[in-house]
Amino acid sequence: MAAKPCHEEAMSRCRAPGVGFWCTALALAGLSVAACGGSATSPSTTSSSIGRYNMVSANGQPLPTVVSESPSTGDKQEVTGGYIDLRADQTTAWSTEYRYTDSGRTFTNSSGGEGRYTISGSTVTMTFGRDQLIGALTGNMLTVRADVVLVYRRQ
Repeated sequence: MAAKPCHEEAMSRCRAPGVGFWCTALALAGLSVAACGGSATSPSTTSSSIGRYNMVSANGQPLPTVVSESPSTGDKQEVTGGYIDLRADQTTAWSTEYRYTDSGRTFTNSSGGEGRYTISGSTVTMTFGRDQLIGALTGNMLTVRADVVLVYRRQ
């Protein structure tokens, strides 16, 4: 079997049980988050909720910020940026940028995708294939809570 490039090796370690949610959730792919209350049965999308929300913090820290690290090896994963678009036609797009330090080598990567969303009250339910991401809208801020709390600000 051929050796994996360092970023592939880091991602495979991130997928290991017990390593932590955020390594793979940085990409928001495969994310399945239980609803935090509210219902998406009566969408109330308004022009005030439509737009691009740029990521401003992760776990209460301004970007870039470390979301996972191993003090013994110095390996770490950092969130460096990202956005979520909520469009008028109830489609959504997202992108997350991150940086890995693995065995002293640093590299960057980004992931993104598209899906659909509904809004009920202040709850935003975004669906990407079979996976859902739940967020809360407060004014021009969108907060997504999982193992890592991400805050986005509408442009």
